Amino acid sequence: KKHQKKKSQQLIMKHLKRKNLQQRNQRKRKHQKRKKHQRKRNQNLRRMQKKMKLQKRKNQQLRNQRKKKHQKKKRQHQLRKNQRMKRHQRKKKHQKKKSQQLIMKHLKRKNLQQRNQRKRKHQKRKKHLKKRHLKKNTLHQKQKKHQKKKINLLKNQRQRNQKKRKHQRKKKQNLQKSQKQKNQKKKLMKHQRKRNLNLKRLQKKKRHQKRKKQHLLKNQKKKKHQKKRHQQRKKHLKKKKQQLKSQKRKKHQKKKRQHQLRKNQRMKRHQRKKKHQ
Repeated sequence: KKHQKKKSQQLIMKHLKRKNLQQRNQRKRKHQKRKKHQRKRNQNLRRMQKKMKLQKRKNQQLRNQRKKKHQKKKRQHQLRKNQRMKRHQRKKKHQKKKSQQLIMKHLKRKNLQQRNQRKRKHQKRKKHLKKRHLKKNTLHQKQKKHQKKKINLLKNQRQRNQKKRKHQRKKKQNLQKSQKQKNQKKKLMKHQRKRNLNLKRLQKKKRHQKRKKQHLLKNQKKKKHQKKRHQQRKKHLKKKKQQLKSQKRKKHQKKKRQHQLRKNQRMKRHQRKKKHQ
């Protein structure tokens, strides 16, 4: 009897020892797994941050390039403008009889340049918008876009025809007007012509100031919109981070409860076994 008792105690001790070893190994594996997961998550986070940083830098570089290009164009345009003005003044000095014709020619060329400039700007903007929205378009949107494009083409053709007719009418009127002015030119006095020229210069200056003001307002709106977008993005990232944190906490609590449940079950089994023995 004494021997049996001793043997049973040894068996219990052996069993407990093995059980403890299993639990220790299990905890160790769990810890290693968690550590590995944490390391992987940190790596992904760092990679993401690096990617975002690179993208930001790239965008900044592109903005700077566009800015430089725009400034260069502006300078070139100003230079050409100054050269034209100088040529115009020289011609005016040496060709008094053709002064009115030269002014008309200069204005016409200026209008053409502005029209071409607006056209280029519009085409550039159109191209950029097309490129940006190309990825987002589904099949339905593409069909819709195609129909819209078709309607716009017809509309544009109609507008072009209207402009063409208007231009021809204007051209005819201008020719008549110039003929009339030519006839009246002999009767006009020297100071009258000078006053007309000054008036045109003043109008031109006013137009330039108006365009400058509009441009400044447009830039202010753009900056305001960019700031708003940045704040929204920041808010969204913060919310996302909080959600991830909450999910992680819930997951951990769930695991903890499951582990405690399994532990209790094992203890109950062990107690029953012990009682039975």
